[in-house]
This record gives sequence, C-alpha cells and structure tokens, in this order.
Amino acid sequence: VGEFTYDANTGMPTGRLENTTGGKAEVIITGGTIGSDGDENGIIFGSSRGDVGAPGSIHDKLAWVYDTEVKIGTEGSGSVFTTPQIKGSIYGGGENSHNLNNADVYIYSGTVGIPTGQEIDNQSGASYPYRGNVYGGGCGTEKYTDTNDNNKEKYNPLAGIVQGNTTVNISGGHVVRNVYGAGAM
Repeated sequence: VGEFTYDANTGMPTGRLENTTGGKAEVIITGGTIGSDGDENGIIFGSSRGDVGAPGSIHDKLAWVYDTEVKIGTEGSGSVFTTPQIKGSIYGGGENSHNLNNADVYIYSGTVGIPTGQEIDNQSGASYPYRGNVYGGGCGTEKYTDTNDNNKEKYNPLAGIVQGNTTVNISGGHVVRNVYGAGAM
C-alpha cells in the first residue's frame, strides 16, 4: 500500500516514491462483533497478512504498507458510544507483513478480548494469553523452516515489523489483557 523506492542491491523498500502521497491502510470498526472465540479468529491487523520465510527471502520484499491506522469504537465524549466486541487481539501492524513508516491504534470504546467469567472451551476468556491484547506493532509470531523436514522452528525478525513509530491511544473501552507499544515479537 503506497509507492516505494527500493534498494537496487537488496530489493527492499527504502522510502516513499518522490512526489507521491498515500500508502495508508485504515481499519475503522464502530460496532458489531469480530470473531467467535478469539482462538485464531477475531484478530484485527492494521497492515497485511504477509507470509514468513528465511531472512532475505521474497517474503521480506512483499506485503509492505507505508502507514496504518486502526480505530475501534467512537471518538468523543459528546457522541453516542458504540460497543464493538473484538474477541481476539488488535495489532497496529501486520500479521507477518511490514510497515515502512508508522502504525497508530486508537481504542475509544468497546471490548478487546473476552472478559473473565465468559468461558470458552473450558477456559476463562482472560486466561487465554493470545486474545484480549492491544499491540502498536505487528505480530510476526509465525515460524518458517529452512530444512526439508517441514519443521517450522525459526522466526524471521522482519515479520510484523514497523520501521517508524507506533502509537497506542486508549480513551475508553475495555482491554481484557495487556497493552504493548510494540509488536508481539
């Protein structure tokens, strides 16, 4: 998302193409329910899904976004507050993709995660560590294999990266677990 300049040797993005604007992915959720049980669903990403491979592979050169912005709920004390239910977690960046510049997350109202007392698969909603979190950066927790046995055991340090700034602003709502300024990795 956006038009980039690239390093001639590595093929990696280095900046925004001169005289261009844009390159911003926005996710705005003001109501409804996202996900069913928050276990590998109900997850909000500001950027792309991407894929993961060995450092320097084609995966590092694809799925770039210049800026991302995620807004949950309704802004302003004078407005009618909405109550979106996000059953997973929220990431300002991508799952395995990359932000060349910034990622911003705004939580105005609603619930992120599943509060304690709402049991799913014999687990209290808050006891499952991978739901109910807010991250300024990306996820990047998938692993890749560099052997022929398909044993995925290595992380790519660029997966889910935000190369600029991350900002998390929370002015309302309920975050069931934790808030992180950076990403999951």
